[in-house]
Amino acid sequence: MFAGTSSGLLIDEPGRRLVIFGCISGLTVEVSFAEVESWHWEWTTKGGARTENTILLKTTNDARPIVKIGELSEAGAEHWHQRLGIVLNRA
Repeated sequence: MFAGTSSGLLIDEPGRRLVIFGCISGLTVEVSFAEVESWHWEWTTKGGARTENTILLKTTNDARPIVKIGELSEAGAEHWHQRLGIVLNRA
């Protein structure tokens, strides 16, 4: 899993790929738009707030069927969930 406070997600529309990277770990994963089967936002509700926010990408790649981007703020998770929807729905 990529931790949100030390990770990033780049959307490369011309290259038709997502690049997920860990700033501290140095780990990078590239996922082509065509590999993404679905994505969703998971969270735990505590005291009325969404915590433990994670974006999960389900892919067709057997080597990495699920890519998780976690430890996001509620606003950060909502932002990336919406951006992925916009980009991947028109891909």
